[in-house]
Amino acid sequence: MNNGTPVVLVQINYRLGPFGFAASNDLAAELTDSSKQQNGDSQPEYLGNYGLVDQRNALEWVRDHISDFGGDPSNVTAFGISAGSASVHYHILTGDPLFDRGIMMSGAAPTIGPLPFPRFQEAWESLCDKCGVTEDTASGRLEKLRTLSTDEIIRNYTSAAMGGMADGKLLPAKWNFANKQPKTRCKSIILGDTRVEAIILDGMSRNIPQQRFQELIQSAFSPADVKSFSTLFGFASASSYEEYRDAMRHFLSALMFQYSNLRVAESYPGNAYLYHFEEPSPYPGPTYGVPYHGQCALYMYNNESDIYPPSGKNIARELAYLWTAFAYGKEPWESYQKSKHFMKMGPEGECKMTDIKNDKSRDYEYVDWLGDHYESVRLFTQSLFNKI
Repeated sequence: MNNGTPVVLVQINYRLGPFGFAASNDLAAELTDSSKQQNGDSQPEYLGNYGLVDQRNALEWVRDHISDFGGDPSNVTAFGISAGSASVHYHILTGDPLFDRGIMMSGAAPTIGPLPFPRFQEAWESLCDKCGVTEDTASGRLEKLRTLSTDEIIRNYTSAAMGGMADGKLLPAKWNFANKQPKTRCKSIILGDTRVEAIILDGMSRNIPQQRFQELIQSAFSPADVKSFSTLFGFASASSYEEYRDAMRHFLSALMFQYSNLRVAESYPGNAYLYHFEEPSPYPGPTYGVPYHGQCALYMYNNESDIYPPSGKNIARELAYLWTAFAYGKEPWESYQKSKHFMKMGPEGECKMTDIKNDKSRDYEYVDWLGDHYESVRLFTQSLFNKI
């Protein structure tokens, strides 16, 4: 790097979908039987969260072998985007992350978890039903499922986002913003979001007509809360599909990403450096002109910076400089806890510190209301995902 902060980059693979994040009473019974047959020297086994275990195994490899490649095992920065970003936070919530700093781009644990066991059991029962698995015993159902092809399992498993499970062993049995995050080896994090994170969730507005959505919120909230909710997120004034879609994007971006990041930054026991990404996308298609989910990570790599306008090139360079310097332990900007200020990246290539009061790129009127209604709105949103 031109700023004298070269890094050794390790990219890892891990199991996804039902092979990485499935759990059920059947698997629990098998795990119990297996544990009874093993001696006390066996490695700990986990129900579900296999993808997180894969990630941890990779981090153990970094600890044991990165020095062979010129790296420093006592100076490790983990970073991810979207589900990978949430995974960084999951590892922190285990209480024993194998890294010193984390960079979380477009995702934190509250975005998709930790999720309760019944959600996984329901997905498992649906899988068995769709695959014609009718055996009477746990071992019989597992044996039948294991004869099926990978494609058949994936095709019949839930399409809902299934993140880490709140198993009480690897991840906390319960975790919300009221719970303190543990003090761990990871002393500093960068976390941020784009303005239109929920462009990836446009299926919600396509599959739930506006009239039906209005009926759903009226059945879920009091009349006063329906009015506040509809006004704050733009549903009350939406008169076309595009306006309804944009209101849904605003709502889901705020709930699942932006509000979560604010709360995580507030409560982090180390230094939390918050950023908001506002540089519009230069890519043709539905993302054009929109700061969309994970775009900051794409810019950070600088692989396509030659096609960016000058403003995009500037943001991409700044991201690369800041992220690699952070990996060396340098403070990228003032922590959020000190003054409630965050780094605003874009539009027009500008990077500057600001706060909620002075940031005109976004509408933050929802923050206080969502603070009072977060749990009920979260549960309502989970029910929406079951309808698409």
